[in-house]
Amino acid sequence: MGKSKGPRVKPRPKHPDPPKGEPPKPLRNWLRLWARLKKVWKLLAGAVAAVSAVLGIYSQTIPEIELQGPDASPFALPYVVRNPSWLLSMTDVVFSCSPSQGGSLQIGTIVLNNKTGGDIKFQDAVRPVDMRPGQKWFFRCPITNATGNQFRGTIHPLIEYRTLGIRRTHVGLDQTWFPDANPARWVQGKAPPR
Repeated sequence: MGKSKGPRVKPRPKHPDPPKGEPPKPLRNWLRLWARLKKVWKLLAGAVAAVSAVLGIYSQTIPEIELQGPDASPFALPYVVRNPSWLLSMTDVVFSCSPSQGGSLQIGTIVLNNKTGGDIKFQDAVRPVDMRPGQKWFFRCPITNATGNQFRGTIHPLIEYRTLGIRRTHVGLDQTWFPDANPARWVQGKAPPR
């Protein structure tokens, strides 16, 4: 009898060794995934930065409002409105003032109450204006007190305008008239309790 050759077993083919310097396959898959995640992260970061830049430029068009020096007459004093943006214009700018919400104005015996805010609005007679970046414009609160009656009250300036065609409104800080101050003047904020 001849020698029995057992079951023939095919030798397993050897996996070729990866070339030197190349990581094994599972690690390569993780590295590819990591590279894709980094690309997505950079894309998202760039989009967030772009949106932030646009919003920053747009928010710079919120107008700055201040009073121009002391004056003995409550409504002779102009408000100075400035467009702080270095890039965007403000168009169709309209200035008005009204009693503060829930407040009132008293001119002699006439009392104007504003329970909801925005009910009573006194618009400057100047036609709507366009303000270039950095430009200042002078407006007046057109409430008349020609009789020289005693005046008391708190008002807030209101500016309506457009930026990039979008209608916007900005309500300035309340201004209170102190007739008993020496000299009588507007003060930022509401009147103190009597």
